[in-house]
Amino acid sequence: MKTQSIRDHNGVLTGVFVPIEDWHKLKAYYPNIDKIDEDLPSWQKKLLDKRLKDLDNPDRTNLLSH
Repeated sequence: MKTQSIRDHNGVLTGVFVPIEDWHKLKAYYPNIDKIDEDLPSWQKKLLDKRLKDLDNPDRTNLLSH
């Protein structure tokens, strides 16, 4: 993959150019890659929060329940 870096006038990296052929290959391998910045649905956030809380719990038997 031949990418090109895009920098601003201060030399700070601001973007990357990916050739369209490579983009199509990425899309085929990762079909939802263009949605990577979308927020998770609230039900997924709640489930992740519960699982993180359960990890802090010394009694980890509750990890099997949803």
